[in-house]
Amino acid sequence: MTGPAGPLPPVAWSTVRFGAGAGAAAGVPVLLGWRSADGAGLARAWLLVCREAPGRGPVRPAGDGVPDVHLWADPDGGPGGHWAEFADVLVTRTALPPGAARKRARALLARHPGALVAVVPHTAGGCVVAVRGAPVVWCAGPGARPSRPPVPPCLVGSVLHAWLAAGGPLGAVRAVLPGAPTRAAPRQLGGVPHG
Repeated sequence: MTGPAGPLPPVAWSTVRFGAGAGAAAGVPVLLGWRSADGAGLARAWLLVCREAPGRGPVRPAGDGVPDVHLWADPDGGPGGHWAEFADVLVTRTALPPGAARKRARALLARHPGALVAVVPHTAGGCVVAVRGAPVVWCAGPGARPSRPPVPPCLVGSVLHAWLAAGGPLGAVRAVLPGAPTRAAPRQLGGVPHG
């Protein structure tokens, strides 16, 4: 997988912070950082949410700017594959047809009871995201901005994990889109140092 700063590691600690307020298109700015044995990086994204969730009223940015820290891991082995047993977000690197990706994402959550989110890239250019306890899986498509690549699957999983951990309703999520490239200082994430 490749992110804004180059190859993304198969195992990393991720820190996600939601920005204050929603934009005109109900987008919540997101700052993501990750750290692994191979290095660290920062990225920006937009979490698009509907203005109101059925039965819950207005949707606001989750967590009031408090960062969510969690572990993502590739459950298919390779360097660090054993970390999948402890991961909050599971992310495979092999793209599958959409139907097979859905089955694989569900199977990952069944096999790893500690994970909240499983992400499997699909051959149509997006990824399938399964969330524990949700009746269906959520499909993320390619980036809506042709000038920017889609958000890497591990970062999609991290954004959704942070949203859900902060009490955000899954039904309000519409998309995770790429943000502008960042040169933000690691201290902006707070909590865990990333630089």
